[in-house]
Amino acid sequence: MEGERSLAMRSRAADRCRSMDVLCDTLLVEEILPRLSPKSLIRLGAVSRRYNAIVLDPDFAARYWRRAGVFFQPFQTTRCMAEGAEPGPLFLSSSRRPPAGAEDSMFGADLTFLPAPSRREKAYLRQVGEPVCAGSVAVIVHSAAGLLLCSRGRVHPAHYYVCNPVSGQWVALPELPCPSKEWQSGLLKVDTDGDASKKKPNKFQVLLFNHPLHWLKPGGCFDLRLFSSDTGLWKTVRLNPPTLVAGIFSSWSPIGQSGSAYWIVKDQQAVVYNSDKHSVEAIKLPPCFGNGLWRICIGERHGGGLRYAISNASVFDVWDLQTKGGGDSMWMLAHRVGIAQLLEQNLEAADFMLGSRISITPLGFHPTDDNVVFLGVSGESDAVAAYSIENGIMSLHQLTRSYFLRSTDMFPYVHPPYLVQIPAIKNSIPT
Repeated sequence: MEGERSLAMRSRAADRCRSMDVLCDTLLVEEILPRLSPKSLIRLGAVSRRYNAIVLDPDFAARYWRRAGVFFQPFQTTRCMAEGAEPGPLFLSSSRRPPAGAEDSMFGADLTFLPAPSRREKAYLRQVGEPVCAGSVAVIVHSAAGLLLCSRGRVHPAHYYVCNPVSGQWVALPELPCPSKEWQSGLLKVDTDGDASKKKPNKFQVLLFNHPLHWLKPGGCFDLRLFSSDTGLWKTVRLNPPTLVAGIFSSWSPIGQSGSAYWIVKDQQAVVYNSDKHSVEAIKLPPCFGNGLWRICIGERHGGGLRYAISNASVFDVWDLQTKGGGDSMWMLAHRVGIAQLLEQNLEAADFMLGSRISITPLGFHPTDDNVVFLGVSGESDAVAAYSIENGIMSLHQLTRSYFLRSTDMFPYVHPPYLVQIPAIKNSIPT
């Protein structure tokens, strides 16, 4: 009898211990671990097998590491330029930006973890006429595979960096042998290995190319500058300028996640550059109806395909490029709403724009949610809104200053549900 009681007591004690372990694990996963920095989380996983299993649990990892939304890199107006402060980037999801210390407190969206400009960089920025104070903030050039390509200096970059804004890891690329005096756009391409569920980057390539306006000037060319992490070297490739489309390029749109760049031109046409094939082709865009100033942007839909948004003072349209097979494709109207109706459904935006000239500017598209379009809203100050096509509601993020609201400065971003390590490179600039 005594042995049975002792066995029962030990069994109850073991049950209580297991219950405490479950409770502790729940508190760790729900309350403690999400507040740790990535560096602290990785160190915790090395303490014991139990902690390592919790840290590597797919459900927790997906909540901790995954980020999807857009980076908006505001381009300051002339008045802001005179004040000498280059604005840092904003990270926007499909809802309102969470308050400081909330869900993404470990997310370095402001890029302040990147090193301050060196004396050499400051001297270069002075030489090319950029405000030195502007060089204290890195600007985003492109994003791919959970990593960002950033530059020190917006118009005439001094240096380029590849970084992970979630973990704060970064690497500095070697200096360009002959920095270009032309405004350039950049593309980050990341090669991976491993299975589909957890691919690991093994190398990357940075591609810089000049604005199409420079292709058309006398003696102009398509000027490519390529950097490979496995060689640690820059090289220059020059191509003949494309002659597929006549007229003057009117809009320089962001580069897509797939490795293509898009430029909107006159007569409802766009030029598409494919970085894998180094090929250029022209595509027809939907027609603009009515008169007035049209604001337009083009980008990529989640899962593939192109999306095109256009607005003026009276209407806002969203079009999707549908492939019919055999290489044929056509644009289909996915959403149309009158600006007056849009403001009636969004009183906050209507109040924000009260007394000012109505201006709704399509800026870009959410990379994983085809229901969300990002709009620039101009009032007494400026704002960026996440607009839901499904319910017609805008979530407004007000900006502290007046900026040029351009699709060029919107960068879709997706971080996978696991830690992404930047591949090592040769000839990296010392810290």
